[in-house]
Amino acid sequence: AAAQAAEYNGTVLLSTVATEEGISDIGEWIFQTSSRADTEIIAIARAACRELGLKRLAFLAPDDARSRLLQKRFEKEIESLGSVVCAVEFYREGSTDFRENIERIRESSPEGLFIGADADDLVLILPQISYYEFGVQLLGTSTWNSKRLLRMSGRDMEGAVFPELPTAKHDEEQLAAAADYVGEPYEEFNTFIVGGYKGVRLILDAVAEGGTDRVDLRRAISAKLEHGRHPYLEFISAGPGITFHTVLNEKIEVFLIQK
Repeated sequence: AAAQAAEYNGTVLLSTVATEEGISDIGEWIFQTSSRADTEIIAIARAACRELGLKRLAFLAPDDARSRLLQKRFEKEIESLGSVVCAVEFYREGSTDFRENIERIRESSPEGLFIGADADDLVLILPQISYYEFGVQLLGTSTWNSKRLLRMSGRDMEGAVFPELPTAKHDEEQLAAAADYVGEPYEEFNTFIVGGYKGVRLILDAVAEGGTDRVDLRRAISAKLEHGRHPYLEFISAGPGITFHTVLNEKIEVFLIQK
């Protein structure tokens, strides 16, 4: 809705965190950069199908708009690699009992299970997977790379595979330095705060390169995004690669580097 209003009024709108595909297709004034979640989903799908050789995968996540978009992206990537998503389960936010979700997933006989949940939910989900003796290759996002989660559910995470994007540490350091520079308290680091910071920086760079009015600004942002590669390609080609971790004997170890 915001994009439609911006397009109607000829105002540049840039989103660095929206995961819905096609927002930038609304019009020439609307721009969208690929999200961190989008990059992770591509990396996870390729690790599951290529490095681990999994052919049947299941998806489990909270029932919200973001999870449903991730599920579509995950399924699209898995199918493009010749595998299938054999089960999709969404649970209500605030749930504490996941037995029915686990049993329905088990009935589909998956080789791997991707869980797109935050640490608070994983602390509840992972022990129940162990309790119901559901032996399956676990896959997760960078959220799984958590000392708190490892401390509380280390045994239940055994063998799980999850990525760590090379920008995460750099983004946090950059954001902390920016906050310190302007004298603002730095209390939180998350996708939306980093997305806002990166979006503003992109617009300021476009202004510096000649975006003196709205038409020039639109042209400059379009050029910067059009000539840039998807972050996934940046990481695995000229970049440092994407590191995947696994859990062995309740310790997080490097599993592979995707390049």
